[in-house]
Amino acid sequence: MKRGAYSTHAVVLNSVDYAESDRILTFFTREHGKLSGIAKGARRSKKRFVGKLDPASALKLNFFHNGAQDLVRIDGADLINGFSDVKSDIHRYSAACYLLELTSEMTREGQDLPAVYGLLSGFLSLMNAGASSEALMRFFEIRLLDQVGLLPRFDSCASCGKGLLESGAEAAFRIRFDSTRGGAICHGCTRGLSTHVSICPGTARFMAAASRYDEDKLDRLKPGPLFLEESERALDDFITHQIGKQMKTKRFFIKLKGTLL
Repeated sequence: MKRGAYSTHAVVLNSVDYAESDRILTFFTREHGKLSGIAKGARRSKKRFVGKLDPASALKLNFFHNGAQDLVRIDGADLINGFSDVKSDIHRYSAACYLLELTSEMTREGQDLPAVYGLLSGFLSLMNAGASSEALMRFFEIRLLDQVGLLPRFDSCASCGKGLLESGAEAAFRIRFDSTRGGAICHGCTRGLSTHVSICPGTARFMAAASRYDEDKLDRLKPGPLFLEESERALDDFITHQIGKQMKTKRFFIKLKGTLL
């Protein structure tokens, strides 16, 4: 990025206090991908920044990049959407924080991914409107993996390419989903397969459909409990394999879900 002043739409991924009065933000922009910046005096500000720099906030952000330092200087922010209904519900807010952390973990700073900004802001809007948090989490995982070029195979074998959902005979089997090989594995390629997640053909078909739907059409998909359970296990295993850990927000969401049952 060249030295200069910029104005962009952004979603705040993370915000932490720094020094006596500053805040350091990580945010995902429409034009420049993921960036980090410092808002000087943000904790004292009563006009420029108050109530605008919290995670899961959509902003019009003004910043300056000097062409050398990693942190940009945040000069001003206008709140576009604070997603207040999400933040008023701990279940939805914990799910939203998972979307933010997942976006941060799966992208690099400065990586040009304009569709990811639209994906994230769109899913936060759906969550704010009251759509099922767990279904949105699964659909978001699938769509984000697709955008960053890591989408696993759902309906064909990741080893040999054989279609898994085309014949009635194949549908009689459980499908083995192996994160190390990149997705679903057919019965003939299971030799040497030590660990895997087992899913039914219906779950594989549903995940394949979700990968092709735009987010504004995902409400046409009505996932049942079996899909939610199996897709969570498969996608959690795959994402953990990709980033090398299970994310803090996912562990918190699971713990929170257990207390609400």
